[in-house]
Amino acid sequence: MGVLRLLFYFTLLVWPSLQEEEGKCVEKCGNVTIPFPFGIKPECYTDPSFQVTCENGEKPYISRINMEILGSFTSRDVIVNNPVIYSNCPSKGDNGSGDVDLTDSPFFFSGNNLFGSIGCGHSATVFSNRTDPIGGCLQPRCGDVTEFQGCYATVSENLTSYTAKMSPFTNESNGKNACTSAFMLYVGNFGHFTFPRDINIDSTHVPATLEWKTFDPKLKGHYSLRTMIFQFFLSRFMKWNH
Repeated sequence: MGVLRLLFYFTLLVWPSLQEEEGKCVEKCGNVTIPFPFGIKPECYTDPSFQVTCENGEKPYISRINMEILGSFTSRDVIVNNPVIYSNCPSKGDNGSGDVDLTDSPFFFSGNNLFGSIGCGHSATVFSNRTDPIGGCLQPRCGDVTEFQGCYATVSENLTSYTAKMSPFTNESNGKNACTSAFMLYVGNFGHFTFPRDINIDSTHVPATLEWKTFDPKLKGHYSLRTMIFQFFLSRFMKWNH
Protein backbone atom coordinates (compact mmCIF):
# COMPACT_ATOMS: atom_id res chain seq x y z
CA MET A 1 0.00 0.00 0.00
CA GLY A 2 2.95 2.33 0.80
CA VAL A 3 4.40 1.88 -2.69
CA LEU A 4 1.07 2.75 -4.30
CA ARG A 5 0.82 5.86 -2.15
CA LEU A 6 4.29 6.97 -3.25
CA LEU A 7 3.39 6.38 -6.90
CA PHE A 8 0.19 8.35 -6.43
CA TYR A 9 2.06 11.35 -5.03
CA PHE A 10 4.63 11.08 -7.82
CA THR A 11 1.81 11.20 -10.38
CA LEU A 12 0.40 14.34 -8.78
CA LEU A 13 3.82 15.96 -9.14
CA VAL A 14 4.36 15.06 -12.81
CA TRP A 15 0.73 15.54 -13.94
CA PRO A 16 1.14 19.25 -14.88
CA SER A 17 4.15 18.49 -17.06
CA LEU A 18 2.26 15.64 -18.74
CA GLN A 19 -0.59 18.01 -19.52
CA GLU A 20 1.90 20.49 -20.93
CA GLU A 21 3.38 17.81 -23.20
CA GLU A 22 -0.05 16.82 -24.53
CA GLY A 23 -0.86 20.50 -25.05
CA LYS A 24 1.96 20.65 -27.58
CA CYS A 25 -0.10 18.34 -29.79
CA VAL A 26 -2.90 20.86 -30.32
CA GLU A 27 -1.80 21.55 -33.90
CA LYS A 28 -3.19 23.71 -36.69
CA CYS A 29 -2.77 23.76 -40.45
CA GLY A 30 -4.31 26.81 -42.07
CA ASN A 31 -7.68 27.27 -40.39
CA VAL A 32 -8.04 23.60 -39.43
CA THR A 33 -7.27 22.40 -35.90
CA ILE A 34 -5.84 18.87 -35.95
CA PRO A 35 -7.17 16.86 -32.96
CA PHE A 36 -6.28 13.46 -31.53
CA PRO A 37 -5.86 10.78 -32.92
CA PHE A 38 -4.52 12.79 -35.88
CA GLY A 39 -1.27 14.75 -35.78
CA ILE A 40 1.43 16.43 -37.81
CA LYS A 41 4.40 15.71 -35.53
CA PRO A 42 5.26 12.01 -35.03
CA GLU A 43 4.61 12.22 -31.29
CA CYS A 44 1.09 13.53 -31.87
CA TYR A 45 -0.60 10.87 -34.02
CA THR A 46 -1.47 7.44 -32.65
CA ASP A 47 -0.60 5.49 -35.78
CA PRO A 48 0.96 6.35 -39.19
CA SER A 49 -2.54 6.06 -40.71
CA PHE A 50 -3.45 9.27 -38.82
CA GLN A 51 -0.41 11.26 -39.89
CA VAL A 52 -1.30 14.66 -41.36
CA THR A 53 0.82 16.58 -43.86
CA CYS A 54 0.42 20.37 -43.83
CA GLU A 55 0.90 21.47 -47.45
CA ASN A 56 2.38 24.97 -47.75
CA GLY A 57 1.26 25.63 -44.20
CA GLU A 58 -2.35 25.92 -45.40
CA LYS A 59 -3.91 22.61 -46.48
CA PRO A 60 -3.90 19.53 -44.22
CA TYR A 61 -3.89 16.10 -45.89
CA ILE A 62 -4.31 12.65 -44.37
CA SER A 63 -1.02 11.29 -45.66
CA ARG A 64 -2.06 7.63 -45.89
CA ILE A 65 -4.98 8.29 -48.27
CA ASN A 66 -3.90 11.67 -49.69
CA MET A 67 -7.22 13.39 -48.96
CA GLU A 68 -7.48 17.01 -47.88
CA ILE A 69 -9.10 17.60 -44.49
CA LEU A 70 -11.84 20.21 -44.65
CA GLY A 71 -12.40 20.23 -40.90
CA SER A 72 -15.54 19.53 -38.88
CA PHE A 73 -13.98 16.78 -36.77
CA THR A 74 -16.10 14.88 -34.28
CA SER A 75 -15.02 12.05 -32.00
CA ARG A 76 -15.57 9.55 -34.80
CA ASP A 77 -15.54 11.26 -38.20
CA VAL A 78 -13.92 13.93 -40.34
CA ILE A 79 -14.95 15.77 -43.51
CA VAL A 80 -12.51 15.44 -46.41
CA ASN A 81 -12.24 16.59 -50.01
CA ASN A 82 -13.30 13.52 -51.99
CA PRO A 83 -12.17 13.20 -55.65
CA VAL A 84 -14.82 13.10 -58.38
CA ILE A 85 -14.97 10.30 -60.98
CA TYR A 86 -15.46 11.52 -64.58
CA SER A 87 -16.68 10.03 -67.84
CA ASN A 88 -16.53 11.60 -71.33
CA CYS A 89 -14.57 14.56 -69.96
CA PRO A 90 -11.20 14.53 -71.79
CA SER A 91 -10.00 17.74 -70.16
CA LYS A 92 -10.60 16.31 -66.67
CA GLY A 93 -9.40 12.76 -67.19
CA ASP A 94 -11.77 10.07 -68.43
CA ASN A 95 -12.09 7.51 -65.65
CA GLY A 96 -15.69 6.50 -66.18
CA SER A 97 -15.23 3.24 -64.31
CA GLY A 98 -12.90 4.70 -61.71
CA ASP A 99 -12.79 3.91 -58.02
CA VAL A 100 -11.81 5.39 -54.67
CA ASP A 101 -10.04 2.90 -52.42
CA LEU A 102 -9.42 3.21 -48.66
CA THR A 103 -8.90 -0.53 -48.12
CA ASP A 104 -5.39 -0.31 -46.65
CA SER A 105 -6.38 2.22 -44.01
CA PRO A 106 -8.71 2.37 -40.98
CA PHE A 107 -11.01 4.83 -42.80
CA PHE A 108 -14.33 4.23 -44.53
CA PHE A 109 -17.16 6.25 -46.08
CA SER A 110 -19.99 6.35 -43.55
CA GLY A 111 -23.74 6.19 -44.06
CA ASN A 112 -23.86 9.98 -43.74
CA ASN A 113 -22.85 10.20 -47.39
CA LEU A 114 -24.99 9.74 -50.47
CA PHE A 115 -24.08 8.81 -54.02
CA GLY A 116 -24.42 11.68 -56.47
CA SER A 117 -23.95 12.19 -60.19
CA ILE A 118 -23.86 15.31 -62.39
CA GLY A 119 -24.76 15.31 -66.08
CA CYS A 120 -27.55 14.19 -68.39
CA GLY A 121 -28.58 11.12 -70.35
CA HIS A 122 -26.77 8.59 -68.17
CA SER A 123 -27.49 6.05 -65.49
CA ALA A 124 -24.99 6.20 -62.64
CA THR A 125 -24.26 3.12 -60.53
CA VAL A 126 -22.09 2.67 -57.44
CA PHE A 127 -20.49 -0.67 -56.57
CA SER A 128 -19.05 -1.79 -53.23
CA ASN A 129 -16.52 -3.65 -55.35
CA ARG A 130 -16.23 -3.92 -59.10
CA THR A 131 -19.15 -6.33 -59.52
CA ASP A 132 -21.85 -5.81 -56.85
CA PRO A 133 -24.11 -2.74 -57.35
CA ILE A 134 -25.39 -1.17 -54.13
CA GLY A 135 -27.17 1.91 -55.49
CA GLY A 136 -27.68 4.21 -58.42
CA CYS A 137 -29.75 6.93 -60.02
CA LEU A 138 -30.91 8.24 -63.41
CA GLN A 139 -29.81 11.64 -64.66
CA PRO A 140 -32.37 13.85 -66.49
CA ARG A 141 -32.52 13.54 -70.26
CA CYS A 142 -30.27 15.89 -72.18
CA GLY A 143 -32.32 18.87 -73.30
CA ASP A 144 -34.79 18.65 -70.41
CA VAL A 145 -35.18 21.89 -68.48
CA THR A 146 -34.61 20.99 -64.84
CA GLU A 147 -33.42 22.91 -61.80
CA PHE A 148 -30.84 20.25 -61.02
CA GLN A 149 -28.76 18.62 -63.76
CA GLY A 150 -27.98 15.38 -62.00
CA CYS A 151 -29.28 12.75 -59.60
CA TYR A 152 -28.52 11.17 -56.26
CA ALA A 153 -29.34 8.10 -54.16
CA THR A 154 -28.82 6.98 -50.58
CA VAL A 155 -26.29 4.26 -49.85
CA SER A 156 -26.89 2.37 -46.62
CA GLU A 157 -23.56 0.57 -46.46
CA ASN A 158 -20.30 1.76 -44.95
CA LEU A 159 -17.72 1.58 -47.72
CA THR A 160 -13.97 1.09 -47.54
CA SER A 161 -13.91 1.48 -51.32
CA TYR A 162 -16.33 2.08 -54.15
CA THR A 163 -16.47 2.02 -57.91
CA ALA A 164 -18.75 4.28 -59.95
CA LYS A 165 -19.85 3.68 -63.53
CA MET A 166 -21.83 5.98 -65.82
CA SER A 167 -23.63 4.47 -68.83
CA PRO A 168 -25.60 6.41 -71.49
CA PHE A 169 -29.29 5.65 -72.00
CA THR A 170 -29.69 3.33 -75.00
CA ASN A 171 -32.15 5.71 -76.69
CA GLU A 172 -30.40 8.93 -75.68
CA SER A 173 -28.10 9.82 -78.58
CA ASN A 174 -27.34 13.28 -77.19
CA GLY A 175 -26.11 11.84 -73.91
CA LYS A 176 -23.54 9.42 -75.33
CA ASN A 177 -20.84 12.07 -75.50
CA ALA A 178 -22.02 14.22 -72.59
CA CYS A 179 -19.50 14.89 -69.82
CA THR A 180 -20.71 13.33 -66.58
CA SER A 181 -19.40 12.70 -63.07
CA ALA A 182 -20.10 10.67 -59.93
CA PHE A 183 -19.02 10.82 -56.29
CA MET A 184 -19.81 10.13 -52.64
CA LEU A 185 -21.05 13.32 -50.96
CA TYR A 186 -21.59 14.34 -47.33
CA VAL A 187 -25.16 15.51 -46.79
CA GLY A 188 -25.59 15.88 -43.02
CA ASN A 189 -29.33 15.73 -42.30
CA PHE A 190 -31.12 13.64 -44.97
CA GLY A 191 -34.48 15.01 -43.88
CA HIS A 192 -33.57 18.56 -44.91
CA PHE A 193 -31.25 17.80 -47.82
CA THR A 194 -30.94 20.10 -50.82
CA PHE A 195 -28.28 19.32 -53.40
CA PRO A 196 -25.53 21.97 -53.08
CA ARG A 197 -25.70 24.50 -55.92
CA ASP A 198 -21.93 24.94 -55.96
CA ILE A 199 -21.40 21.31 -57.03
CA ASN A 200 -21.52 21.03 -60.81
CA ILE A 201 -19.79 19.37 -63.76
CA ASP A 202 -16.69 21.52 -63.16
CA SER A 203 -16.25 20.28 -59.58
CA THR A 204 -13.15 18.12 -59.16
CA HIS A 205 -13.74 17.35 -55.47
CA VAL A 206 -16.74 17.28 -53.13
CA PRO A 207 -16.99 17.07 -49.33
CA ALA A 208 -17.43 13.56 -47.92
CA THR A 209 -17.33 12.25 -44.38
CA LEU A 210 -15.02 9.46 -43.26
CA GLU A 211 -15.16 7.43 -40.09
CA TRP A 212 -12.40 5.22 -38.77
CA LYS A 213 -12.20 1.87 -37.03
CA THR A 214 -11.66 2.67 -33.37
CA PHE A 215 -10.67 -0.87 -32.48
CA ASP A 216 -8.17 -1.35 -35.29
CA PRO A 217 -5.41 -3.76 -34.11
CA LYS A 218 -2.82 -1.32 -35.44
CA LEU A 219 -3.81 1.15 -32.72
CA LYS A 220 -3.41 -1.29 -29.86
CA GLY A 221 -0.94 0.00 -27.30
CA HIS A 222 -0.86 3.58 -28.59
CA TYR A 223 -1.74 5.51 -25.45
CA SER A 224 -0.54 8.77 -23.94
CA LEU A 225 1.55 8.61 -20.80
CA ARG A 226 -1.32 10.12 -18.82
CA THR A 227 -3.63 7.33 -19.99
CA MET A 228 -1.12 4.62 -19.10
CA ILE A 229 -0.64 6.01 -15.59
CA PHE A 230 -4.41 6.21 -15.10
CA GLN A 231 -4.82 2.62 -16.28
CA PHE A 232 -2.03 1.49 -13.97
CA PHE A 233 -3.70 2.95 -10.87
CA LEU A 234 -7.11 1.70 -11.96
CA SER A 235 -5.82 -1.87 -12.33
CA ARG A 236 -4.12 -1.71 -8.92
CA PHE A 237 -7.28 -0.32 -7.33
CA MET A 238 -9.40 -3.10 -8.83
CA LYS A 239 -6.89 -5.71 -7.66
CA TRP A 240 -6.81 -4.23 -4.14
CA ASN A 241 -10.62 -4.37 -3.90
CA HIS A 242 -10.91 -7.98 -4.93
